[in-house]
Amino acid sequence: MGLNGAGHGRPDLIMADTLVWNAYMASLQAQQRFTNTQSADAGFATLKFMDADVVLDGGINNGSGSGAPAGTAYFLNSKYIHYRPHADRNMVPLSPNRRYATNQDAEVQIMAWAGNLTVSGRQFQGRYDANG
Repeated sequence: MGLNGAGHGRPDLIMADTLVWNAYMASLQAQQRFTNTQSADAGFATLKFMDADVVLDGGINNGSGSGAPAGTAYFLNSKYIHYRPHADRNMVPLSPNRRYATNQDAEVQIMAWAGNLTVSGRQFQGRYDANG
């Protein structure tokens, strides 16, 4: 199914930088804005585009204050994005010894993690670039 059709081919999350977020906000009329209270409770300001949540990618004040390049939005379909930790390095202690601080009531355990974030359907992901 295509992006406009029914089924699993549609993005369910759009992460926009400040420039794209502001342009999208300016294009909406007040009665067309929809928010997701569950996302808002987690601290995210959200809008909707079709079925997808549109979220600001953490940018503040300037166009590229986030991880995304200025003028960029990512259209993600989470059904095809997979978190794959390594079987032997999924938050395991590096050594059995713990470290203790002398000036506070705390102990530290160094943990190790290794893995990948993979995609099984790249054709269902997208990128919007306002600059080109």
